[in-house]
Amino acid sequence: MLCNQKNIYSKTIFLKPFIVILQSKNLFLIKGPLGFLFLTLPTSLFFWKKSLGFQLVGSITNQNLVLTYHRLFCQKIRGVEVGFFEMLIIDGIGWRVTLNKNILNFLIGYSHPVQYMLPLGIEVIIHDKQHFKIFGLDLNKVEQVVADLCRLRLFNIYKGKGIYRSGKIFKLKESSKSKA
Repeated sequence: MLCNQKNIYSKTIFLKPFIVILQSKNLFLIKGPLGFLFLTLPTSLFFWKKSLGFQLVGSITNQNLVLTYHRLFCQKIRGVEVGFFEMLIIDGIGWRVTLNKNILNFLIGYSHPVQYMLPLGIEVIIHDKQHFKIFGLDLNKVEQVVADLCRLRLFNIYKGKGIYRSGKIFKLKESSKSKA
């Protein structure tokens, strides 16, 4: 939405009553029912309180930056309100995952067990030996952990084995040996 001045661009962030945003210069604390997150705003952007929420303002040349930080604020608000999660599946004979405090132990077909230490702010819920859920308040952290875990054992499109996100559909390829 364009303000009255031609060289200013702004976006409004609407808040629910149970979300609190505290500001200290360019550092923001976003607090909600599930916890709190921090976000640092660049010096070229400004932030002030309005009746229904907050206004994020920058120059028209920084329009993309305003839109990016508007999206980041909305993600952080959603994170402290409901959180983010991703379901992962381990597909392979004898493959499994166990949780010991904040360390995930994988048996994924290597000669040794693979361990992955979870970063702060990330929780894991194991449904059974091959299905587990990654949960966290920060979407970037959740996506990074999911990418790291999927990289431990990439999905093999010939055998149908690997670690992958729930809902992802793979088309298995036929091996060249079976064609002959």
